[in-house]
This record gives sequence, structure tokens and C-alpha cells, in this order.
Amino acid sequence: MAMPRHLRDDPVFRELRAGIGRVVAEVRRTLSRIETMRALRALDREEKRASREIDWMRKELDHAEANLVELEQWYRTRRKDLTARLKLLSGDAA
Repeated sequence: MAMPRHLRDDPVFRELRAGIGRVVAEVRRTLSRIETMRALRALDREEKRASREIDWMRKELDHAEANLVELEQWYRTRRKDLTARLKLLSGDAA
């Protein structure tokens, strides 16, 4: 349905259309801002999660390294005991 020309040319109608256009543009800008803010919050959450994961991995590595030190000490002691026993047994056989 076509709008009559005398209504389209009316200054009030033109002002209303211009105002609606401005409102639509503002809504689009607002939606864009909301989308950008959500993306930033998601990025912040991901960064914090990655940081927590790295901290956890560092603690696990520290624990594993401490465990390795204890195991190496146990291996040295055990190797020394077994070597001494082997020497003792070798001396008994001779």
C-alpha cells in the first residue's frame, strides 16, 4: 500500500521518520556494544581460567620434582645397600 504523497511530504512525518532512523541506529550501536562487552567478558574468563590452569600445572610440577628428588635419594640408598650385599655375597662364595 503506497502512502499518499501529501503525507510523505509532511514535515512532521519526515521528522518522525528521521527520529525512527536515529532510534534504529542507536539500537544497532547498543547491540554492537553489548556484543563487544560480552566478548570481552568471555576473553577475561578464558584468561583467568588459563592462568589458574598454569598455576595448577606449576604446583603439580613442583610436587613431581620433589617426589623425584625423594625417589632419587631412595634409589641411591637402595643401590648402595644392594651393591654392599652383592659384595658380601661375592666374598662368601670365594
